[in-house]
Amino acid sequence: FLSDQVQSSTIPFISNPEKKEAKDSTFAVTTSKTRISVRQSEGKYNVTADIKVGGWLNETGSSSNLLDPETIRKMEDSIEAEVVSMCKRAWAASKKANADVAGISEWIYRKYPKQWKQMEQDHEDMFKKVNLQVNVEVKMKKVGLSNKGYNKLSKKEQEQ
Repeated sequence: FLSDQVQSSTIPFISNPEKKEAKDSTFAVTTSKTRISVRQSEGKYNVTADIKVGGWLNETGSSSNLLDPETIRKMEDSIEAEVVSMCKRAWAASKKANADVAGISEWIYRKYPKQWKQMEQDHEDMFKKVNLQVNVEVKMKKVGLSNKGYNKLSKKEQEQ
């Protein structure tokens, strides 16, 4: 997600974090866009990754009402937390390996070319001083068929 290379993916998540601890649902990513912004303060670089993710509910083990917008919002929040966690783990691993897999140094170079020339030799030390903030917005475009939705439709047909 940080390098804006995700075209499709499946994310396991907890459908209702208030009631469950295990990941019981999956979200299919169909669109993803990442915008990176860099700010410098007190010799450190603050990088913000704004990630927008779209997709659909692939599968759920929850019996929640998928027609309720509040249920969908809770699921979107859970997916957002999962994406943030994935990005933070990837960032920590890349810092530990001194590898700029997300291309952050390129963003710093574009925004601060003069400062970049001064610190280019000390690139590894600078990379350790970069702070990352991840903001994620998930939009669940479809939830597919659900028992609750199907049951409501069946009752309406029987009543007519």
